[in-house]
Amino acid sequence: MRGRIESLVRFIRSCGESRDLLAAKNLHARIANTPDLHENDRRYLSNLLVQMYGKCGDVDQARRVFETIQPKNTFSWSIMMGAFTLNGHVHDAKAVFDAMPSRDVVAWNALVGLFARAGMLESAKMVFDKSPGWDPASWTSLVMELAQKGHLDEAKSLFDRCLLKDVILNTAMLTAFLQHRRIDGAKAVFDLMPQRNVVSWNALVSGFAKAGNLKQLRELFDRMPHWDSVACTAVIAALGDAGRIEEAELVYGLMAEQSDVSCTAMFLAYAENGHLEDAERIFSGLKHSKDVVVWTAMLVVYGQKGFVESSERIFRCMPMRNLVTWNAMVQAYAENGNLDLAHAAFHRMPATDVVSWNALSTALAMNGEIDAAWHVFDSVRPEKNLQSWNGVMVVAAQSGQAKRLFDTCPKWDVVSWTALIASYGQHGSLAEAESVFESACAHLDPACWNAMIVIFVQNGHLAKARGLFERMATRDSITWNAMVSAHAQNGHLDVAVEFLHGMCLEGRKLNPESFRCILVACSYGGNVGEAWKYFVSLRGDHAINPSKDHYCCMVDTLGRAGRLCEAQELICAMPYIADVEWASLLASCATYKDDYRAKQAANVLFKLQPEISAPYVTLSNVYCG
Repeated sequence: MRGRIESLVRFIRSCGESRDLLAAKNLHARIANTPDLHENDRRYLSNLLVQMYGKCGDVDQARRVFETIQPKNTFSWSIMMGAFTLNGHVHDAKAVFDAMPSRDVVAWNALVGLFARAGMLESAKMVFDKSPGWDPASWTSLVMELAQKGHLDEAKSLFDRCLLKDVILNTAMLTAFLQHRRIDGAKAVFDLMPQRNVVSWNALVSGFAKAGNLKQLRELFDRMPHWDSVACTAVIAALGDAGRIEEAELVYGLMAEQSDVSCTAMFLAYAENGHLEDAERIFSGLKHSKDVVVWTAMLVVYGQKGFVESSERIFRCMPMRNLVTWNAMVQAYAENGNLDLAHAAFHRMPATDVVSWNALSTALAMNGEIDAAWHVFDSVRPEKNLQSWNGVMVVAAQSGQAKRLFDTCPKWDVVSWTALIASYGQHGSLAEAESVFESACAHLDPACWNAMIVIFVQNGHLAKARGLFERMATRDSITWNAMVSAHAQNGHLDVAVEFLHGMCLEGRKLNPESFRCILVACSYGGNVGEAWKYFVSLRGDHAINPSKDHYCCMVDTLGRAGRLCEAQELICAMPYIADVEWASLLASCATYKDDYRAKQAANVLFKLQPEISAPYVTLSNVYCG
């Protein structure tokens, strides 16, 4: 008999987990017709049947089984209440709670959680305060629900009231702070924890990684008693985002076993920083895993880097494709101006969803077909979501038509607001952009603040940009780079360098454009030593391969300073085909009357651009002078 009971228990639980209502009813009928069940066994099985029906979503059938249980025990009442709770039947669950002959802490916790999840926070707190006794789960449940509903300060106040905090409650509060991007609050909780588990460590590591706070991330990672795949993957991703590939490789090499997730993180780190050969190497080791996510990630990276043919190759070789893959291929064509191929891929798709329509309408908008994009967006698409509106709105901002879409959009988020203020700023409507920002965007994501800083910079208002920068509670790499570029472009080299050092101290990722602006400022200021220092640090300190623009800036800097031999040597050593660099050297030779090098530079330009007369004129001036 005992073996038969255990077999029925396994079947009941299996039906509940799979939510197979038909199988659940058949099993229920079989149990009802089973003779000679002991009263305790029948009650035990009936309790499980109530739970099973609750998981299958049939609360009426759960109630009918519950009413047949005689006598009911504490578990009967709690399981019936749990079935109502699971399906959001707040008042029915409360009625069961009120009818319970006795209530344990589990029942009180369940009711608190039910009210909190239903958004009835005052009722949840009232029940919590009436509870005759609390355990750590009581505090954890309410703290988590308050935080998830956006009431972080109330969650923290409740957390502070608890005198006996266990590791689960501490981790819940830490996670709540991280969900609201309050890194300092999360770290304060972590530092005061008497004991920590792997979840606590990984939560804070992931928080620092997402915030891009590399200095504290590395310090915390080095303090971890054990590095698991979750922590290593988060650190690899953060280092990859910051362009610190060698450090990412080091962490990757420390892993006892690399999972597909960690391999994908390393692959993305390589790919996003232009190390495509290394990315291919990692990818080759994953090909036989048949993980469509990894294949699609490779396709996307190639598309973003402009290698559409490589994206097509990956697409053709994929062992399987899903809707996300097809959408990524359409997006790759669109981002690289291949509108006809994007159309063709869209019409070959075995199925489409709202993301597919988003990709097509955005592709049209990106290629200047605003009216066609609007037609697809407004008439053809079966449904619209916020991403649909934002996708077209962001591109429409470039042509000044974002306001038209914004006014029609049923709701807005940070992307919508950012597109609107960017549209105003790009078309000189600074007052409107500032008004929108101050009235609606100031409490939103840093992206809105960054957009407003860029608008101030573009319109020459450096003081306002600096003031906004100082007001920001959270700054990311985009914020810092915008301030570096702004001051460098306006000749304020000392201030630009100050911001550059500030970025380094915070562990933020410096981008190639920031260095280009610094080099331009050094060139205009005649500061050759500083220019060389930053040029060399590109690869040596920041793992950024100097671009053709960087070489051009450095050649110009050397030429303006009269160091013509070094400028020529740099041109000859650069891994790019030189053109404007020779023109820059020729102009510098004219300034310093170096007819020997002027002739060499001019001869190269004659071969590269024989139809252009400027080199002839400049060389003539050198000889005449």
